[in-house]
Amino acid sequence: VLLLMFELETYVLDDAVIKGRVKWSLHGLRVVSYLFIGYACYGYVVEMLYYYEVTALNAANGCSLVGEEWAILVKLDEFVELTAASCGTLQGQLWQVGDAAVVVDADKLRATRWLAWVDVINSATWILVVLLLEFDVRMQLAGRYRGRILAFSKLTKLVLYSILFAAAVYWGFEGDFLDFWDAFLWLFAFFFIEQNLFAWQAEGEAAAGAPAH
Repeated sequence: VLLLMFELETYVLDDAVIKGRVKWSLHGLRVVSYLFIGYACYGYVVEMLYYYEVTALNAANGCSLVGEEWAILVKLDEFVELTAASCGTLQGQLWQVGDAAVVVDADKLRATRWLAWVDVINSATWILVVLLLEFDVRMQLAGRYRGRILAFSKLTKLVLYSILFAAAVYWGFEGDFLDFWDAFLWLFAFFFIEQNLFAWQAEGEAAAGAPAH
């Protein structure tokens, strides 16, 4: 919904139409969208912090816990039942996650925390990108999307998009194809919004009789 609103404002609708009820409808839907993505980011932060709430277990090895209804944390949000067949995957110091009957070894705990951090960083970066796009739209409508403002926006978004791309690559290497594909599609969508902004800015400068940057 958020990207659709940007598409309408940067490409579909004429500048003269973006006023009154149309303008406030677009803004209202975007505010609702921001609330949802903000809450999602909060959820990622809570989840990341949860994986730091661990207690060292006094267990010789994972197999000594068989029969006590434990689950093994395989990776972020993935668990398997602790059985005689799966207990051998646990190596070294074992940890209980939170107050749940979930056990994990140091290596898997570290990998899980990394994935949880990537979720947080990706979500927060995503929010910064859409807020910057919001800023771009406001500046364009005010006829100020040029010069230093344009340069600042481009440089900042280059950094932010690089972070999103790095997160996508990390998910790809970690085997989380769904997360990788989702991140790739968002970058693809952002590319088209950026193309719209570039064309919109060029049209605005051409109409004002100034050379497009």
